[in-house]
Amino acid sequence: MSIRSLQNDNLSGAGEILIKAGEMYKDFFERQTGSGAEDFQIRIQKFGATVVSAQPRMAPLWNLTERVTDACKSVKSVSSKKRVGLSTVDAYLQSYKKAQAGVVPFCLPLLGVKTVCTYSRSSLVRHVLFQAKSLGYQFAVCLTESRPMMEGRLLASELADTGIPVTLMADAAMSRAVEQGDVVFVGADAYWENKIVNKVGTDILALLANLYRRPIFVLTTTHKYLPPGVSLPAETEHNSDELWPEAPCGVKISNRYFIDVPRRLFSGIITEEGRE
Repeated sequence: MSIRSLQNDNLSGAGEILIKAGEMYKDFFERQTGSGAEDFQIRIQKFGATVVSAQPRMAPLWNLTERVTDACKSVKSVSSKKRVGLSTVDAYLQSYKKAQAGVVPFCLPLLGVKTVCTYSRSSLVRHVLFQAKSLGYQFAVCLTESRPMMEGRLLASELADTGIPVTLMADAAMSRAVEQGDVVFVGADAYWENKIVNKVGTDILALLANLYRRPIFVLTTTHKYLPPGVSLPAETEHNSDELWPEAPCGVKISNRYFIDVPRRLFSGIITEEGRE
């Protein structure tokens, strides 16, 4: 996978993006030859900055890059940096996969319901639903399209392929989707003590869940946590053609993918460490 393809990936969840970035890191280390240790460290840092800039609102990439950069700084030779870099990436990806599995048991008690409502295409929410289905839990899923990239359709198809009953609605019918659900699950691309970052529209979903008195939980792993004082770059505008190709003159298109949502709007956050 190239940096450009990572940058253009607007369907994958943050966990899937992390795994793809990890594979890119491994390819980077395996291809490096020659040069001195100091020059190699500079190239490691430049590559990390490029990876992060491809998906700057996804905290796992920042955390992976910081961990790899610091680990490589701790050793002196080029061979040691390559070895440590590869082992650090492998360890981080394995810890994420273990954490992903660790979220499931804390979600299962919430799945003794008829219908789960979700939004966008969180790879962790999908994983939890798949695992619950494999364990014999019976539930339906209600979700919306998730414009402009329609990743809700992709998730609906994936869930249906596993035998989970799915109802897909337009984003404009989000209130109906929430009303039909018994519990709401969303993912996160980053979170702090006081807010989360997720697909634009998550704020509306959370407000509706509160209005209809439906419990709404953020499913994430600690790989997406950012400590106080650490901030992500401001959200940028994306391709206007995704909303309206050849929009008439005088119409300004605003197409942003992510939004910060106050943590107080959620019933809780569920990680591999439990429910917060």
